[in-house]
Amino acid sequence: MASQTATDITETRLTDTELKLLRLAKFLHFYDAILSVNLVGFITENVWKHVPFPIEAELLSLSHNDLCLLPVSFSAIRQDDESAGQLSNLRGFMQDVYHNRLENMQVLTALEDICGFKHENSKSSSQSNMHETEPTVMKKMNSFMSEKKSHEVDTMSDVIAAIAKGANIQQVVDIGSGKGYLGQHLTQKHSLNVLGIDSSDTNSHGAKVRGQKMRKQLPNQNRKVPDGCSEKASSLDNEHGSSVKEFKGNSQLKDCECSQDTGIRDSDEPKGTCQCTIVNRISSVKLEDKDEKTGRQNDLCARTDGAPIYKPVTAFVDTYTDVSELLCDSNAQREMLLSGLHTCGDLSSSVLRLFLSNPTVRVVCNVPCCYHLLTEEFDELKEVEQAMTSHEGMKPDVHYGFPMSSCLRLQKTRIGGVAKMIACMAAERLAHEKKLSTEKLFYRAVLQVILKEHYSIPTRQQRTGKLASKCANFVNYTRKALKKMGYEEDKLSDEVIQQYHDTYKPEMKKLEAFHQLRAALAPSIEALIVLDKLVYLQEQESVKQAYLVRLFNPITSPRCYAVIAAK
Repeated sequence: MASQTATDITETRLTDTELKLLRLAKFLHFYDAILSVNLVGFITENVWKHVPFPIEAELLSLSHNDLCLLPVSFSAIRQDDESAGQLSNLRGFMQDVYHNRLENMQVLTALEDICGFKHENSKSSSQSNMHETEPTVMKKMNSFMSEKKSHEVDTMSDVIAAIAKGANIQQVVDIGSGKGYLGQHLTQKHSLNVLGIDSSDTNSHGAKVRGQKMRKQLPNQNRKVPDGCSEKASSLDNEHGSSVKEFKGNSQLKDCECSQDTGIRDSDEPKGTCQCTIVNRISSVKLEDKDEKTGRQNDLCARTDGAPIYKPVTAFVDTYTDVSELLCDSNAQREMLLSGLHTCGDLSSSVLRLFLSNPTVRVVCNVPCCYHLLTEEFDELKEVEQAMTSHEGMKPDVHYGFPMSSCLRLQKTRIGGVAKMIACMAAERLAHEKKLSTEKLFYRAVLQVILKEHYSIPTRQQRTGKLASKCANFVNYTRKALKKMGYEEDKLSDEVIQQYHDTYKPEMKKLEAFHQLRAALAPSIEALIVLDKLVYLQEQESVKQAYLVRLFNPITSPRCYAVIAAK
């Protein structure tokens, strides 16, 4: 995973966080063979051979329950006297994994230490002075979102509002705003002006329609930020010494819009369609709009009654974007907070570069996701060059999504396509659900044997997709897969196809164990990606504070880490 050809950096010149990042990269590099193979060839390429010899037998000896808990930590493996000696090598491996996760690397900062914000699972007594209509208003607002999205938006909007209040900022620019959930929440609940930028015109139009419907149900458009905020000094104080006030909200936590699979499909592509913005370049944007009824131009940055406003616009964002130009003249010189809830792939890196390149942006709060879409500077695949090709009439964006930090760039660190897919896995959720959802992986691996012996190895364009979950049995799956991939589906009889399934059934246990072993390493790959962003910010002279925090519960929202920084 990490290139060892580059000259080692003198450790005495590195910060503690940089040292931890490099050691993490070295740890993952040791398991590169496990993290770079595609499970499609699990049988045909004997993928099991990549499992370190000392833990092979121990892995296969685990019970179903212990195997389900394996991704969590070494403490999940049974420790009774009878098995202690038998599992000593596996426990040693999991202990190394445990110490290479963000929660155990002493790199995370508590939200209370940044802005005095605390998660509350129930309504606190400090909310008793809140405006009488606030609970009703919030209930109506949340009715426009799914339960999981509501919990995520509630939490992040409260955090952003607390930081913005302490920094005396009234303007938020939300990158990858999607349907406007976060931006409209910040406007309605916290009285902040928000410009939502998304590359999809469908999303921007949807956000506008959603806002119009919501305003019809919200009678008071001039609400103030709720009372009941206790004073607490903040490490993100503004130049005038303003302190952040703690807002105690009702914040349960849910998952992001990017569905994460418990396994890898034939192309090692995570399940679910990513609904985040993934294009990272800017096109021409018109910040004028016409009222659909009157046909007259609307001012997109302010309402006539002076109330804060959320406005969605369609634009492509990259490091060349001047955020102030996206605002009208009256707000162009305002200091801003840049936000991004589950910014996808390279967009998460672009948001941080935008933060640095725009003098009016003082604070950034960004939660990255969809690591499999990151482009890599040192990736050997030609797909990277294609992904970085600029849109017609736009500047090519020469910046890659990974690595960002100087220390990893000097080491020419790369992750690899399969490892980035693995980083998207939800280890905590896998262990919590106690399910081994590997049957479809087994189907695809056996199908590969059939293709190799009776047809031909399929190209990258010949994919089975999500067929396994739609098929009653392996024979039905094989027939549909062959047809979809363009092969002669009736060449083999049902009996022959079923015989392949039965012959390789004993490999199922190995496949389950290998899958769980990689899931255990997933949080460490995610740590490398996210910690690289933190170190990148800490390397910049203009950045006064940079933090990595956990916003959400990893079981309900696997992509739960936020990078928060101030200039």
